[in-house]
Amino acid sequence: MAELKKSLGTLRLTFYGVGTIVGAGIYTVIGAAAGQAGTDLWLSFIFAAIAASVSAMSYAELSSTYPNAGAEFIFVRKAFPKIDIPSFLTGWTIAFHSSATIAAVLLAFSGYFNTFFEVPGLLISYGVLLLLALISITGIKKSSTANIIMVSIQLLGLLILIFIGLKETGLPKAEIFQINSFSGTLAATATLFFVYTGFEHMASLGSEVKNPGKTIPRAFLLTMVITTIFYLLISFTVLNVSVRATTYFSLAPR
Repeated sequence: MAELKKSLGTLRLTFYGVGTIVGAGIYTVIGAAAGQAGTDLWLSFIFAAIAASVSAMSYAELSSTYPNAGAEFIFVRKAFPKIDIPSFLTGWTIAFHSSATIAAVLLAFSGYFNTFFEVPGLLISYGVLLLLALISITGIKKSSTANIIMVSIQLLGLLILIFIGLKETGLPKAEIFQINSFSGTLAATATLFFVYTGFEHMASLGSEVKNPGKTIPRAFLLTMVITTIFYLLISFTVLNVSVRATTYFSLAPR
């Protein structure tokens, strides 16, 4: 069987990792996490990043040792070389999970798209799926270039939101760094762990990475650092806005 072409360096693999982590999740859970942690939201992001990084570095170690497109299937096969059932179940579980995730994301995208243009949701979903499939079959180098462009646009959008928020509210206020409810912080940490998931998909590109022994761990580390920085900036922006709003309403005449 022909081997996959090794075309991915640190930059391309890092962009792939950031793209798989930073998505709609941050917008859907940050409100709930802020309600749990209050002004300790930033600390919850750090705790969640530490917890996720432990798992991410485990993936980095395994995928650099066994760089293969099979990823988790191969890892389990290596752990249980004489028993086929664990790796068999792992492979099919990932296949079903990935299919369900793709379907959910496509439906969510079609829902957002319909707020601007009235087009049947299934038509949009199938259209996007076909477009991404066509990009993928052009090869890993071209598809990763397309990924870099899309992730850059996504990060630019977040930077604009962060810039506008901090411009209006100024630098993080002192109130933000006062530790309040540790139980709330831990509850928010569990909630925010979700926004760091996605790094595991980087392992499936192991067969297409140049010098996997060095590139994969480096890309995993950079991915976690970059996403954590972005999430912290978002948390500071959200907290600044909420502190300002609280101050405004507390000073308002009754």
